[in-house]
Amino acid sequence: MIRHDRIYLVVILLAVTGVSDCVDDYILQQKLYSDIIESNNPNIRPVRNKTHVTRVSITFNLVAITEFDEVSEALASTGYMEVTWDDEILTWNPTLYGGVTDMRPAFDQVWKPRVAVQNTVDKMKPLGLDFGILVLFFTGSLTWYPGDTFKTSCKMDVTKFPFDVQTCSFNIFVWADTIDTVDLFPVDNSIGLDIYNVNSEWDITNTSATRHTRYASFSEIAHITYHLQLTRKPSMKILTVVMPVLLLSFLNIVVFLIPVQSGEKLSFSITVLLSFAVFMSFITNMLPQSADSLSVFTLLMAGLFLLSSLYVLLTIWVIKVFYRDSSKQAVPLCVCRLLGGQKGCCGSNRIHTTGGQDVSDISPSGDIDKSTRGSERLPGSEVQWIRVSEAMDKFFFWLFLLLVVSLMAVTVFKICL
Repeated sequence: MIRHDRIYLVVILLAVTGVSDCVDDYILQQKLYSDIIESNNPNIRPVRNKTHVTRVSITFNLVAITEFDEVSEALASTGYMEVTWDDEILTWNPTLYGGVTDMRPAFDQVWKPRVAVQNTVDKMKPLGLDFGILVLFFTGSLTWYPGDTFKTSCKMDVTKFPFDVQTCSFNIFVWADTIDTVDLFPVDNSIGLDIYNVNSEWDITNTSATRHTRYASFSEIAHITYHLQLTRKPSMKILTVVMPVLLLSFLNIVVFLIPVQSGEKLSFSITVLLSFAVFMSFITNMLPQSADSLSVFTLLMAGLFLLSSLYVLLTIWVIKVFYRDSSKQAVPLCVCRLLGGQKGCCGSNRIHTTGGQDVSDISPSGDIDKSTRGSERLPGSEVQWIRVSEAMDKFFFWLFLLLVVSLMAVTVFKICL
């Protein structure tokens, strides 16, 4: 019984000792906070000599690309920065505060550089006005983690659409501080992608960071520009845009293989023309509305649209030739020879009389001899224009097939160049 009482006494003494240590640590941290933070003025740059320059190091980490609006040329992304600088005021000796080496003060109780993104398309403001995580070390080193959604302008070059590569940037600077007071430096020559969520339409192929200075109101301000190279994933655009256009371009030429007798020749060409018009408006609404760059694919679409319009006109011409009356207008001799007919078959002087005898007694002046009065033209001369229309269809088909293939070959060469 006495042995058990001793064990209980030891347990109680250890518990009391542990609690007292915890209370002492809490009191020391509270004292540290009171001595260091509560007496600090966050509106004053933390240097003991005003000639000292506060060196701010920045690491930019990209989390996700939420939207790439190609029409307005704006990139929406989510990320955070790791901003580090030295505070000459907020330092302490860890041995005086129970070995505490770091603390996390409220973001509005310490001085912070007014870091902002310059090329934003929304309201420009310093980062971390509402929220931010701060870590303060006993040496005075401060690390700040401001995060936000950035919507920045990104000038696009769609010349090689849909195999285009875009370069977007984040231009970071310190608001209202010159390099004589606050200077910026990138920690790495790239953007951090450790926690990046892969985008379904764009691949990040390269990143870089450069430091430079700019003059504003006769003051030199430090800037860091992070470059982001994006390569489009063309699979979806090929399936939804490129392939339908290519199929329509070849389908359009088939109008010259449709017989006039079917009655669908003209309606088919007009239908394909309207389809091209729909795709032209679709692609126009998808690309930037600027004249700085023009897509080669858009030029191809414009060329195919003009050819489709020409097909409608040629189809009307072929139909008109098909129904032309040979008895009123004979096929010219040169056209007949071009089609491989015999000499004299076009506008032939040969007639046959009602007696069944063929004669060729038309005088040079064009008057028919009296013996041929009451005669009729040879049956078969009326089909000459039908043959001409069929030859026109065949010629137009091969001509425009070669032209369309050539246009596509030039387009592929321009894109891959």
